[in-house]
Amino acid sequence: MQPGTVLTQGRVQSKTTHARLKYLLGEFLLFELRMQARAYWTSFPQVDDFVMAPEELLTGHAGCEAVVAVAWPLSAPQRCISFTHGHIRYVPSVTPRFFMSLAGSFEEYLSTNFQSKTRKNISRSVRLAQEAGAVFTAYRSADEIGRFLTGAVELSKRTYQTKMLNAGLPNSEEFRSHALKLAEQDRIRGYLLHVQNQPVAFAYCESADDVTLYYSTIGYHPQYANLSPGTVLLYCLLKELFKEQRFRWLDFGPGAAQYKSIFATSSQLCGDVYLLRNNPKNLAIVLAHTSVESISAAMGKILKTAGVKRLIQKTLRAVSGAR
Repeated sequence: MQPGTVLTQGRVQSKTTHARLKYLLGEFLLFELRMQARAYWTSFPQVDDFVMAPEELLTGHAGCEAVVAVAWPLSAPQRCISFTHGHIRYVPSVTPRFFMSLAGSFEEYLSTNFQSKTRKNISRSVRLAQEAGAVFTAYRSADEIGRFLTGAVELSKRTYQTKMLNAGLPNSEEFRSHALKLAEQDRIRGYLLHVQNQPVAFAYCESADDVTLYYSTIGYHPQYANLSPGTVLLYCLLKELFKEQRFRWLDFGPGAAQYKSIFATSSQLCGDVYLLRNNPKNLAIVLAHTSVESISAAMGKILKTAGVKRLIQKTLRAVSGAR
């Protein structure tokens, strides 16, 4: 199967990469396991009859140590560990994937999807940020993306995503070359919010199919949290996307978050599906991962019941400099 192969009306892409299985205790990354794998993914949203099972991806890759269906569309929550086609099938979690239509005008989107109180609160955040000197900038061409990366990579080092989850913007020549290549194809957008010439929030977005723009990597400077820089940046970039009408959809990616449920217009269940060669080593890997996940979930429930979960999160973020 080659990248871009059309299957059951859905566009599937693939590449050989290092799949990452993160062992998280709450919000904190204990360590991550990297494995050579053939990864497949498909753009969201998908048509209702996209029912391709991850097991179908094994065709031609029977000798691979791992095949990973990344954020794959799922019709319902599925079993965590099972055995199929001589492989261990592991689904760490199933989450909603939020996305939104960019059809119509920005004003129509706001009036249709937001209650009056919500619109006022967001507009107030934007106004307060602007009064504090916030300036929004969109980056599109190769030259512009080069300048964007210079500021965004430095800002990303300060963010919660990098310090606590190791999920910030990559700082490598390989990633920079990839971004510049996408810019030459008009398949990338960078957005920065500055306050008094200081980058305080960024969003890196790219498209694989010229239809859907993926809200890939985001972050904000923790010292400017009182200005709601992430919300302000998202509001401004949505206004820009509606204006340019280049893409049909904005995909917020897998995982639940308050801002996603507020700004999105639709959602669909998805999950990473790992198909690992059935051997003792791989079985130990998935059993260890699901054990850490279970411990993390149990601790979260205990702390939440005790009413101290949010306090502990804020304290640990402040200590790590990622509040």
